[in-house]
Amino acid sequence: MKVMRRHKGLYKRGRIWWMMYSDGHGRTIRESAGTTSQREAEYILNCKKKAVREGKLPDLKKIKHCKLVELAQDYLKWSERQRVHKTKKYWIPQLIKAFGNLNVSDLNPKIIEQWQSERLKTNKPSTVNRLTTCLKHMINKGVEWGNGNGRNFEISEKSQTT
Repeated sequence: MKVMRRHKGLYKRGRIWWMMYSDGHGRTIRESAGTTSQREAEYILNCKKKAVREGKLPDLKKIKHCKLVELAQDYLKWSERQRVHKTKKYWIPQLIKAFGNLNVSDLNPKIIEQWQSERLKTNKPSTVNRLTTCLKHMINKGVEWGNGNGRNFEISEKSQTT
């Protein structure tokens, strides 16, 4: 049986080959090649890399910029069907007070971590984590609805306190 050489950016999960490559913005993309054949997976990966070099990949959604206040209003309406809505009615005004005048796309780790440090002076870490998680979920929903920037949910996850 001939052993095929390992191809950089390909790995196997179960019987299916998966590929890993960078998009035009330097972000790592991991996705299934959808095949059990290593040769087919190599071909698909090379096609993806070529498309990135030519600027054809990935298909980025055009996301409108909005203030966190606007997103918070939409999120609050959406959260009415959740059991935790009563609590979020108190959390969201606190987030608006801290970040309301910023565009969602302007949020970055530094801003969130500074806010967390300030909150930790007067609140327990669990409270700050709950508020941060609410902010993260609000941003995720904004991305899903087309009102946010996809990189922010990663930021919120990294900013959790311990």
